[in-house]
Amino acid sequence: MRARRVRITMGVALLLADGMCNVPAALGQLLQPLLPAEFRAAVATAEKAAAEAHSVTPVLKLFDVYKEPAEVAEVEMSLGMLYDQRTGLVDPVQAVLHLGKALQYDLPERERLQALMWRQGSQQQLGRYDAAREDLLRILLICSYHDLPDSSEGIGEPKPKALTSIGEPADPERALDYDYYREQNSYQDFLLLSRYAAIEAIRHLQKVAGFKDEEIRETLEELSPSVLRQEVVKRWLASENRKP
Repeated sequence: MRARRVRITMGVALLLADGMCNVPAALGQLLQPLLPAEFRAAVATAEKAAAEAHSVTPVLKLFDVYKEPAEVAEVEMSLGMLYDQRTGLVDPVQAVLHLGKALQYDLPERERLQALMWRQGSQQQLGRYDAAREDLLRILLICSYHDLPDSSEGIGEPKPKALTSIGEPADPERALDYDYYREQNSYQDFLLLSRYAAIEAIRHLQKVAGFKDEEIRETLEELSPSVLRQEVVKRWLASENRKP
């Protein structure tokens, strides 16, 4: 049973991670803190070194250099990711610890969703099903504040030729309109994928841990004072969960 639990959890986590990768650069700049390129390069280098050495020491050393809250939060996210996913480094206790620290900061919504998804997976590995359920419901509550279609099909593929004629320079304002459209389209796709993964994980938890609908309702009431948000999440959980 443990092997099945980890495999499904990793599956939904990888779905969400894949959704994060397929994002225009402009959207990444919009949704993530404006951290210096030097810092991001240092984090990437440290993560690579940690994976190769099977030790998080290269990432821990970043705390000695980078002190700003946004930088500290990013390093905590990096440690949480390594302890959650990297072969030779996986340690769910440490993953929960560092992701919890990252979540104490004012993370951009995209990173908050990713941290919650990673943390719930580690909570499942530790058998902390109540904590995993809470994080998954947090993900759905965040998604509920967006105008997501129930069909889970996104808002369609971008159509560049609809904006400019071939061979003519793009109008600057129309180009900005289109860039914004692409950004919002991509982020909505990410939210749809987040919702899908969270619902799948909750349904799996219901089978593994025997959660009842009443327990989910009570948890939602504890996490959000909004009856409207609670009802949206309960409707999603009761509906067909179509992969976007």
